[in-house]
Amino acid sequence: MLLGLYEYSDKTKRAVLDGLSAVRERLWLPHQVGWEFFNNRENKLHAVERSLLGQLNDVGKKLQQLRDSNKREHPEYGKAVDQIVEALNEAVSSIEGARDDQLVEEETDWVLQRIVKLYEGKVGEAPSDTWLAERYIEGETRYTEKTPPGFADRNRKKDAGNRRLYGDYLIWRELLEYAKANDVSLVLITNDSAKGDWFHQTHSGKVWGPLPALRKEFKEFTGQPMWAYNTTSFLADAVKFSGVGSQEASVAAVSYTHLRA
Repeated sequence: MLLGLYEYSDKTKRAVLDGLSAVRERLWLPHQVGWEFFNNRENKLHAVERSLLGQLNDVGKKLQQLRDSNKREHPEYGKAVDQIVEALNEAVSSIEGARDDQLVEEETDWVLQRIVKLYEGKVGEAPSDTWLAERYIEGETRYTEKTPPGFADRNRKKDAGNRRLYGDYLIWRELLEYAKANDVSLVLITNDSAKGDWFHQTHSGKVWGPLPALRKEFKEFTGQPMWAYNTTSFLADAVKFSGVGSQEASVAAVSYTHLRA
């Protein structure tokens, strides 16, 4: 969910981070999550900017098409065309404002600064090469058998290297080992609710929580229960119980981003 912050408006970024701050004493970050964040952060920043610039270009092309239309040949349509152009101009201004609100400057990344402060002293230890090699073997077996989580990444990440290919399983294994060693239950927050290898979904796409197989494995490995949130659900409860964020506006904004993804 940390990389996903860069897709949100400034207001929603702050709401999510405030929600995490409200439960900071219970936060813990698997090392693999941090590894993926720092290895993908720069690409995410550029991807968000490209997306917003693409929206501006699309609107600009529509404007140009209207200006180059057969307005002269059909003067009776002139007024209607002018109204549409005016509306599109307003849309461009709106998108430009959203771009300024959404983009984070890489050199002065306040989001990164807050994340680092939030998770200071709360990150898992770097895994050894031996540990990783063992997990890769296990991951291959699990993915072949479609054992969650992570098997949905197999085709998409097959050429990305083992650390990325088995990333979800590495995260899961870290969580299992941490919970067992510290005798704690787990509340997992992830944006991977759409893939189907973390969350149970109905035919209509509604998310009902972590897959039963994950709950079962967690209970058997740790003796503890687990729960899972996507960012939308987490923010809703953070607002409800901690009074943080901008309430309905922030929840709606995060939901919209999920729908776009």
